[in-house]
Formats: sequence, C-alpha cells, structure tokens
Amino acid sequence: MRLLLIAAVIWALSGAMNAPCGAEPLSPERVLGAQMRLSASLAAEMAKHPRANPNIVISPASIAGVMALLDIGADAKMRGAIWDALGFKPALGHDAASDLAALRVTITQAPKNQTGSAGFDLANVVMFDPKAKPYEKAAKEMRATGAEVSTAPLSDVENIKRINRWVAGKTQNLIPGILAEQPLPPGLVAVNALYFKGLWPRPFDKNLTRPQTFHMVAGDTQVPMMRAQERYGFRRDGDFAAVEMPYRGNRFALVVLTNTARSLQLQDFAPVTGWLNGGFPSREVSLSLPRFTLEASEELLEPLKALGLKHGMDSATAFENLAMLPQEISRVVQKTFMKVDEEGTEAAAATGVVMETASARPREPERLVVDRPFLFALRDRDSGLILMSGYIGKPATGPSAALGAPHKFASN
Repeated sequence: MRLLLIAAVIWALSGAMNAPCGAEPLSPERVLGAQMRLSASLAAEMAKHPRANPNIVISPASIAGVMALLDIGADAKMRGAIWDALGFKPALGHDAASDLAALRVTITQAPKNQTGSAGFDLANVVMFDPKAKPYEKAAKEMRATGAEVSTAPLSDVENIKRINRWVAGKTQNLIPGILAEQPLPPGLVAVNALYFKGLWPRPFDKNLTRPQTFHMVAGDTQVPMMRAQERYGFRRDGDFAAVEMPYRGNRFALVVLTNTARSLQLQDFAPVTGWLNGGFPSREVSLSLPRFTLEASEELLEPLKALGLKHGMDSATAFENLAMLPQEISRVVQKTFMKVDEEGTEAAAATGVVMETASARPREPERLVVDRPFLFALRDRDSGLILMSGYIGKPATGPSAALGAPHKFASN
C-alpha cells in the first residue's frame, strides 16, 4: 500500500483559506528566521552534488506548507524532525508542536489583509483514497486549515487528471500538472497552492534593455540586461552588494545579492546570506539587472534528510495519525517557475511528497550591475514567508528571457 502526498506551491489568484478559530500565527521574525535557515541549508546541500544546471531555485514557503500539513498526522519523533528540517531553533516558549500549529495559521492567514497591489493567495486540496482508511480526525484537522478534503479512488486516472487540472488552473498553466496521469496506489494527494504576481512601482523602461555579458563561473554568456535608476534599499560591503526592490504596495520585496568583482559559487556567499533579510537603508541606485525566466525540477528528499528529516523517518509510527496503514516518505519533488522582467515578477512552484507503507542627504547614486552570479529571496514582509529563493548562475534560461524575445507579463 502506498500513500502519495503532493503539495504544490503555486502562484494563482483564488481560494483564500480560513484560519482555525482561536489560533495565533507565528511572529514574522520567527517565520523569517526559520525560512532563511531552510533556504540557505537546503541550497547548500543541493550544491554538494554535481549539477548540469548552475541555478538552484527553491520555494521555502512551499516546503513549509506541505510539511506543516503533514505534521497533522505525525508522531512526536517525526514532528521534531519536521521542525528541525524547516529551520526552527529552540527558543523560550516554543516547541515543535506549537510552532508547527502556528505555522499552519501563518500560511492560512498570509493572503489576508491585502491592498490589491499584488496577487497573492494560497489554497489547499486533499484527496484521500478510501482504501487507505484515513482517519476522520486528520481529515477534520486538515479542513480546519481551510483545505478542501475529498475521498476518491486514486486508481481512477480521471481523479489524477482532476488534480492536475486544479494545479494548472491555480498556476495560470505555468505548471501544467504535478502527477503523471496514471493510476496511483491507495494513499492521499495533498496540494498547497500559492500564487504571487507583483509589479514594480515603476516599470523598467523596455527601450533601455540591452544585451550584456554575464560572467558565469564557467564562462561568459549574453543576457538581456534591464536598467533603471530608482530609490531602493541598498547595502555594500567591499565587493558584496545587495539591492532590495519592493513591489507595488510595499508588502513584498525581491532582494538580490551579488559580488561585483568575482563570479562566486553558492558556498562563497555563506558569510553574507543574512543580507537576504533585507531592511537596507534607502539609496538612489543605478541598477542593471538581468531579465530572466527559470524553470527547474529538483529531488529534495536527500537534502531534507540531511537537514534532520531522517530522524523522523526512522520512526515506525512516523505518520500514525494520518491513516490506519503505516506510512513513510519515499520521495520529495519540487518544480519551480520564476520570471522577472521589466514589469515585475511571476512565479510558481510545486512540491510533491510520496509516502509508502513502511533617507540621507543628496549624493551620487549607487551603481550596481548584476552581471555575475547572485543570490535572491522573494519575501513576504508581513508573514516572514520566503516565497522563492536561490542561486542564479545563468539568468536567461527560459524562452521569454531570450535576447529579443517577447516579454509581456502574463495577464490574469
């Protein structure tokens, strides 16, 4: 007997969830601290192994969303392992159970209190196979987070197609589906959908975008380089420099961190990864930033095991509260899409978990040309969630980022 659990973090506009009554979200500071540790540690683990693609793009919010949902059925050992893997650290008044319960509330409430300046929403759907004999208590707790919960045979390919259609709809077809359209063993599929589409307060002038050399670690390539002079959050220390670019409404921001003198690999940024928190002083900045589109698919189980998940997987009762049959995680997959252009940012991610039995005085503007590998973090300042983060070694990898290619922002 197999249990398939899919979490898709998808950037689509619909289906806001209602938070459980009486529960309180985590503070943005605690969420951000955990998300920063998860982002840095997971990317570092992924970079330890040979990669054909120089880019590492992940969605910490996606991983947190699915693992916090799984915590509903976890035993104490697995709960502690999930807490560790997600980057939480011990603190007075905090433990694994309370933090993960509050994290579910954070994820549930994050889409609320919006100004309409950015498109951001989350939605959850869970489909149980009746043969898995799921516990009603677990289903009830999932519903309490706002998840749509249903029961249908996963051996019926039409139900798999229903899940994929849901994913495609929530991602504006950026991710056409998460499952191969073939029968699945009894278990469950859970999908967490998250949408983000943000516009710059003032777009980059498309007429100023020109081809420019980007100095990769392995050689040079040509990228379409956007140009603007605006007030941004800015920090420089020696050859390291970072810019914090808010989207309309100022709730969300993209932080880009690079080294202006050398083309660095991911591990070389370790001393300054804390800069991705942002919060820099405002400066007038003459900025050159690549226009890029990225698509990736990553296997994340081994890196997550290295971050602490393995300790929970050693438990024979790891997910004893989900279903009558014992379950174990056998695969974690994440698909990501991200586009940054003159108008703003659009992104999507899908994470699957397969489980089986067993202001200052006027001055000259700062100048930053991002023509070498860089780190980035797309953050929700209100909740502390990091919607997307990573290391970009070769920016223009998608068709819409090609030199001279159309780059009109996808419409809703």
